[in-house]
Amino acid sequence: MPPETADGSLDDIRAQDVNAIWRMFREYGRDKQFVFGVGAVASVLSRAMELVPAYILAVTIDTLTTRWSASAASNSRAASASGSRSLERFWRIPTSSS
Repeated sequence: MPPETADGSLDDIRAQDVNAIWRMFREYGRDKQFVFGVGAVASVLSRAMELVPAYILAVTIDTLTTRWSASAASNSRAASASGSRSLERFWRIPTSSS
């Protein structure tokens, strides 16, 4: 006979039951499966919505820098022809019309 542990006779139950959490969910949470599903979907959507501001900021910065570099390239050709100062070209903020 094996020696008794602090858990007593639960060792044989523990050896048979490999997914205790899943078994408890099936026994006690069967009538709440819809609520669990809605909670899981809401949790995933919440995490996704937390990333939206960072994504919008990244797209905005990428768009502005792409427009600025394209505008700066065209302005450098025009500036060399017109002789304008380089600091004015550097601080020029591109607009959607340019």
